[in-house]
Formats: sequence, structure tokens, C-alpha cells
Amino acid sequence: MARNAVNIYNTKLNERRLNFATTRPGVRTFLFDADKTFNTILDNLPAFNFTNNQTAFGDSGDFWG
Repeated sequence: MARNAVNIYNTKLNERRLNFATTRPGVRTFLFDADKTFNTILDNLPAFNFTNNQTAFGDSGDFWG
């Protein structure tokens, strides 16, 4: 259910982004999927020089700090 809500939101956001750019000549827009990027990092912490993503916050090597 949450994934479906995210997909609906992203679709609507992209529609608005395209409309915004179309009605404002010279404006460049882009859509960035932070969820995909975060999951890529969280699935392979050492490749991005992180060591912990679940229990710590603010220490060297923590994803969330």
C-alpha cells in the first residue's frame, strides 16, 4: 500500500513538474528519486564508506548522522 502511494505521488509530482516547465520557457526541471538512491546506499554501506545505518546516529561512518 505504501509503495502504491509513493508511485501515485511521484506520478503526480512529475506531471506538475512537466507542466511547470512547459508554462515557463527557459526553466529546466528534473525529478530525483531519493528512495532509490538511499536504498542503493543502504544495501551496500561499505561501498559508500558507511558502517552503520540502524542503531547509531552522529558517529563517524553512520548513514543517519
